[in-house]
Amino acid sequence: MTAMIRPGTTLTDKDILSLLKRLTRRIRSRWENVIMVFRADSHHTKPAVMDFLESNGIEHVAGLGPNAVLERQFEQAAKDAKLKSERTGQSKARVYASGFYRAATWSRPRRVICRAEASAAGVDMRFIVTSFEEAGAQYIHGTACCGRGKMELMIKDHKAALKSDRTSCNKATANQFRLFLHSGDIFKCCV
Repeated sequence: MTAMIRPGTTLTDKDILSLLKRLTRRIRSRWENVIMVFRADSHHTKPAVMDFLESNGIEHVAGLGPNAVLERQFEQAAKDAKLKSERTGQSKARVYASGFYRAATWSRPRRVICRAEASAAGVDMRFIVTSFEEAGAQYIHGTACCGRGKMELMIKDHKAALKSDRTSCNKATANQFRLFLHSGDIFKCCV
């Protein structure tokens, strides 16, 4: 685990790669053959990041922002979810689909998972890009991607229980040091 203070803006590919390269190098130096899995939000699907992950044998599951091309490609999943909701009378009905998609900036097509959920409010479609080409779409969405939500809860606990979001010093270095101290407390509690 690492804790860093950073601006509230979306990270650039250089920012992401800087951290990824250091982490990859450190992990591989100790566990040469370990299987690494990178889970992230959609802003991590930048071309340079995707290429780095694949060229270094790092499996990945990342959210993917919706767009008109993906919505057309998975239009049938949306229709199936709506039909399933109407047939079963369920307030929410989910359908999963999978296919290959190539963003204009990507070097190659990649597998995309679609989760279409129909409810009274309409059909909500979520997309994930992944390197796992054999696993089922529902498994990837439910286990690999939604499992990321548990990490979000740990971050929330880190902020709320340890007050790690209290970085009230007027120097970034002092706030970074406070964040490291709070992170040390969480490790002490967990060991």
